[in-house]
Amino acid sequence: MAVTFIDPEADYDKGELKKATKKYNILVELISRLRKPEGFYDPELREGLGDLLKKDARLYAGQSPDIVIKEAREAAKDGENELGDYVHNHFDEVLREVPNDNLESLVLQLPLEKIGDEKADELVDAIEEYHKIERAMREGKIGEYVEKKLESAPDWMKRAFYYASQVEDYVKRIFESYYKSIRSDLDSSLSEIKKEEEGLRNLIKKSYEKISDEEKDSDEARVYQLRLAMAAFGEKKE
Repeated sequence: MAVTFIDPEADYDKGELKKATKKYNILVELISRLRKPEGFYDPELREGLGDLLKKDARLYAGQSPDIVIKEAREAAKDGENELGDYVHNHFDEVLREVPNDNLESLVLQLPLEKIGDEKADELVDAIEEYHKIERAMREGKIGEYVEKKLESAPDWMKRAFYYASQVEDYVKRIFESYYKSIRSDLDSSLSEIKKEEEGLRNLIKKSYEKISDEEKDSDEARVYQLRLAMAAFGEKKE
């Protein structure tokens, strides 16, 4: 189903991009709810989808859940491509729309590349380490994380850890000390780069240039484009 969100080749228009971003956000939320068992046949969700895509609230009445979700996903893919290409074509303008208060959370969501600037590259390293320890915590791999961190430690330290790890909560305490240290390094790196007026924006821009240099529609480039639009025009959470 061909659905138009925004013309990627059009001149920059803040209002149009804001509307397209809102439409995409609503569609993603509808898909999330339609995929749950309680949403398979929910008439309100179907009416909302039909109205959003074709201004026809009856469009999906009587359709099977598979067809409804398939067409919604196809529409979302159209939205990703159009929004992504539009942001790519107007990257500088969209980046300027991102409020300063949103920049810090934005850099934590992006697949950053080092850009050859000492402060910026230190921040990229700090963010990478932060994501690693956050992922270990989410996936319940605290022990594996600590063991990997100790791979380069002296043998005596490894032996000490092996015996001490038999004590209840010991590994958890070691992990927590790593977490505090990594979070402190991240906060310090953020503080340093924010001393430069355009520090975070320059990192975002130059990192994107490296990622999109060969392929503007790669997975990493699409992440950049969509998250930039969300940071600029997504719903603000209180």
